[in-house]
Amino acid sequence: MKTITAAVLSLCFALCVCMQTRAATIAGPETDAVAQWAERVLTGRDVLIDSSSVSTEPLLITPNLEKGKEAVYYDVEVSGCQLLWLTAGVGGDGSGGDHSCWVDPVFTREDGTTVSGLELPMLVNSVEWQRLFVNTNFRREPITIGGKVHQEGWWAHSLSHICLKLDGQFKSFRVGVGADKAWNVGKYVHFEIHAALPPDKIIGVFARSLAQDFPGEEHWLRQDLSVQNGGHAALFTRGLTATLLADLSTAQAKRLGVQGRDYLQRLAAMPKSDSREELAALLAFYHEVRQATTIIDDVDKSLEFVRKTLAFVEKSRALPTETAELAALTAQAAALPERPDGSWPELLSALKALRRRIIFSHPLLDFSDLLINKQPPTGFSHQCDQYLGRHSRPGPGLVILRNWKSASPEPVELHKDKLPV
Repeated sequence: MKTITAAVLSLCFALCVCMQTRAATIAGPETDAVAQWAERVLTGRDVLIDSSSVSTEPLLITPNLEKGKEAVYYDVEVSGCQLLWLTAGVGGDGSGGDHSCWVDPVFTREDGTTVSGLELPMLVNSVEWQRLFVNTNFRREPITIGGKVHQEGWWAHSLSHICLKLDGQFKSFRVGVGADKAWNVGKYVHFEIHAALPPDKIIGVFARSLAQDFPGEEHWLRQDLSVQNGGHAALFTRGLTATLLADLSTAQAKRLGVQGRDYLQRLAAMPKSDSREELAALLAFYHEVRQATTIIDDVDKSLEFVRKTLAFVEKSRALPTETAELAALTAQAAALPERPDGSWPELLSALKALRRRIIFSHPLLDFSDLLINKQPPTGFSHQCDQYLGRHSRPGPGLVILRNWKSASPEPVELHKDKLPV
């Protein structure tokens, strides 16, 4: 009987990555999702421009408010405000458990008519933990502050920002603030209201919002703008111009070689002023060509992964056939941009198959059965594992995979019909 060593377990963990397959052909995003991304980027640009001449002095800064107390209500003069920024701060003792809430928000016009804040357009929001919740806390329970239930409001964990579009319609704003009952650490929260924020803060809010909701585009921009973090932030900082977007699109089209010539011709024919309409068209075009080059990114990553996998396995045994295959696929990748009949998806599939064969050649994996723990996703998702047992759901449990390296391993559930569910 062979002993499963720590080295084998480590290798099997690496295989979790290796065995995950991904479709070689990449489906394009829904058109409305692309439009939503472009619109939020352009809204960020609009807000930066429109806020440049507006005072950033606070309209309200509350004292540190103690958690567990009832909501405190404030009346704020907002005459002439085009935008209103609501910031939930940390209260001077960190953001842990700062389940901050804005409740019963009401705007009043000059003629005395009122509008709920929940009916106004929200241009952007950025929440440090979880997301913005409307009329509930993150547990989908009613917002409760100091034992009192509030039917209307925003749950926005500190540090958070909300930007409302007022268009100068209102003279005053009344809102209650406090911490929802779900807080568990820390003692204080505080709140701020501004007609405008400094440019760096506006960029930060929009960039975090875009990175959270559009992670694929965030990854592209990090690559294309050569920044380690903050792809959207770099886009705003460098200036969202037609020239920048055209340069980004040109660089990606050239990566495609002969297959990118059509993109270059289309780009050359596009108008390139910095008007909102033309910037929207250029953002959509950049998205299209960048989606086309994603397969090249995947090939590049796969090539590097195969090289590392081969180097790792060859510490234990020589693989001359696989080494020659990798050299041939590397040459194919270099030549493919100039081949009109070349197929990036086929190359990616070949690389994945080679990588799988290489890792399975490791001497420590010379066994036919693999013991795994199979279970469905937990009932509550968290970035830490302290909830794993508490929120586990019934599942097969321990399973032996017979012939686990084959294309169709045979699962044998050890606990089937043996344990209560």
